[in-house]
Amino acid sequence: MLCRVPVLLVLLLAAAPAGGVRAQTGAVERAGDVLMGALPAGAFAATLAEQDWTGSRQFLLGFATNALATRGLKLAVGRRRPDGSDHESFPSGHTSISFQAASFIHLRYGSEYGAAAYLAAAFVGFSRVHARKHFVSDVVAGAALGVLSTAVFTRRRREARGGGPGAPALGLAVSVRPGGAVRWWVGRVRGEGR
Repeated sequence: MLCRVPVLLVLLLAAAPAGGVRAQTGAVERAGDVLMGALPAGAFAATLAEQDWTGSRQFLLGFATNALATRGLKLAVGRRRPDGSDHESFPSGHTSISFQAASFIHLRYGSEYGAAAYLAAAFVGFSRVHARKHFVSDVVAGAALGVLSTAVFTRRRREARGGGPGAPALGLAVSVRPGGAVRWWVGRVRGEGR
């Protein structure tokens, strides 16, 4: 029997601290930074928890391809950021990393798990525009690059692993608290009704 690999991606964000637009922009940017790290960490941790060694290789190949392509384009294009801080705006690296991980989860384990990951990746892209680190076109290009770099290497998992109701799943929880404190947890949980 083919199974669906249960992968829970629970992303909890605390409300941005009160204190004006500057404080809210900082909180949105920090939350985006945390998610940018949590998405690939969670995707790779899922392959390890499920002992999906083929998936681990596919993830790492897609991740490395994405990182090299993103860095190469940043150096070749040299687009100035909206905030004027440097000339590495195009494409968005945060967004390409996030969409690479989200598309890996989707392509390897199915859309029921990929949907939450894509939502988190979209928030990362939003946070980069909101913080004036990127133009919308930088974020769109980063998302496309992340998805394409994964699509080249990733195939849907087809092997049976004893899924079904109550099957173990990998849980990932991220919380950004007012003031910038970050807490995260990765571990095995019991699936409910799966």
